[in-house]
Amino acid sequence: MKRPNTEIAKKIIENTLNCRIAEITRFETGLCHYVYDVKTDSGEEIVIRIATENSIEELKGGVYWFKKLKAKEIPVPNIIKFDLENNYPYVIMERLIGTDLGYVYDDLSVEEKRNLAKEIVKIQKIVTRMPKAEGYGYATSYDDATLEKNKTWKEVILNSLSCSKRRIENIGVCSTKPVELLLSRIDRYDDYFDRRKPVPFLDDITTKNVIMTDGKLNGIVDVDTICFGDKVYQFALTKMALLSQKSDTDYIDYLAKEYHLSKEQLEVLDFYTAVCCVDFISEIGQQFNADETPKIDKERIAFLERIFYDLLPEDNVLKTDLKRYGDSCKEFFNEQIITDLIRVVKKGKEAVVVCCKAHPKMKTDFIAVKLYREKKFRNFKKDGIYHQGRIWDKRLERGKKKGSTIVKQVEREVWVNNEYETLEILYDLGLKVPEPIACTEDAVVMSFIGDGEYSAPLLKEIRFSKNEAEELFEKIVINIDLMLRNHIVHGDLSPFNILYHNGEPVIIDFPQAVDPNINFNAFELLQRDVENICTFVHKFGVEKDSYTISKQMWEPLYGPVMC
Repeated sequence: MKRPNTEIAKKIIENTLNCRIAEITRFETGLCHYVYDVKTDSGEEIVIRIATENSIEELKGGVYWFKKLKAKEIPVPNIIKFDLENNYPYVIMERLIGTDLGYVYDDLSVEEKRNLAKEIVKIQKIVTRMPKAEGYGYATSYDDATLEKNKTWKEVILNSLSCSKRRIENIGVCSTKPVELLLSRIDRYDDYFDRRKPVPFLDDITTKNVIMTDGKLNGIVDVDTICFGDKVYQFALTKMALLSQKSDTDYIDYLAKEYHLSKEQLEVLDFYTAVCCVDFISEIGQQFNADETPKIDKERIAFLERIFYDLLPEDNVLKTDLKRYGDSCKEFFNEQIITDLIRVVKKGKEAVVVCCKAHPKMKTDFIAVKLYREKKFRNFKKDGIYHQGRIWDKRLERGKKKGSTIVKQVEREVWVNNEYETLEILYDLGLKVPEPIACTEDAVVMSFIGDGEYSAPLLKEIRFSKNEAEELFEKIVINIDLMLRNHIVHGDLSPFNILYHNGEPVIIDFPQAVDPNINFNAFELLQRDVENICTFVHKFGVEKDSYTISKQMWEPLYGPVMC
């Protein structure tokens, strides 16, 4: 069977309904069928869904479940005509007025979200009162063989994780570690899974397939299968869809409240959401029924991976760590720079970076606060190579060795001030670095690099083609060279302190930056910076000589390198 196309869709409609087409547009969002939005010459608005040879059973399931749901007075669109034996099996149905929830969600009021939650829960309760099945999973009918294969609800979740892992491995651009983490934790929910009955629920009424008109539910579309198992899974899929489009999840709270979810169910909800998250990751780069294989969006993969790790209670530092950092940020609250602490985005041995809600006067949504630790401040094995040439009294050096608290504070201030002043210089020069905003003796406030409250991924988390890596290397070297021309060597540059945002490298972490005019170790540090980047791009097939590159940058400015 050839792939359906617009001409085939037009021909089916004109021959079947004896009309002419005024407008026809394909919906690009479907992963299963070819779906077209159609307006006839008489002004009638309809939708035609055409199956491929791999999705015929799902199309049959849509007709099967339509009859069941219609009989329960669930608001699904009327079927006008269908032919499941055609060379191109199709279903023609009325076009519900409105658009998918995802497109209008951010514009809904609190009351509209609450009312929608009530309507969706009402519909789900009707569905869950339908007969149970003999097995678990997604079924096109009560006779679907899938139900015989899955004898427990846990098997359905394991199948989802297995599918996600296989897709990720096939694309080969990101790690399967998130899947493996979930597989290592799934057994802790065995008791919960064992208590789930094969109860039917609508699994795919999330931010799609829920048609909204003027803030109200107008109907449910595209029910090819019904899932038998745990209805909480649908809430999780909806939550993940909202997180992926950077929307709030208030609607999920309203759903949970309407359904009176228990504490146990709320915990499982986060686990399910993480399962859905790896499914979202695995869909990136898959062609499905698209005309062309989509380009792999590496930044989106990294964004979704961050969502994933936020969902794991063991790794969720929001509730535990943020309480410790409130006092350190008091001055920034008082100065009307920030209004709230949102999440810890990076924890290192020397500092912690917190994403904060910006004060309205800052004219941005989020701000980063880097808080330097009080004890064991720096972890450099030879931090003396960074201090060389700075004002560093020998008495302070002796005090440092004795562990003096005052000396530790002075040392911390030196590092903090060095980072802030370096950022000021580089930002004014136009380099891709965070904008410095304010600093205290133990913290630096700077612009937040990322999307919404999620920081941009570290360079080490991104994979590149050889050409992309070559281009990336040139961009970073240009930045290193520009820093050198302005008497700055980063001194600790690596893929661990370069963010990747909107296709550009953004260099961070400058407390150890040195001035090559006064620091005799500067060339050694420069070459080490370049070598770290050379090592990174080598993984993608790019060969570079760090010594030659460093020497070419250094000698026109500071004279011959002494070997």
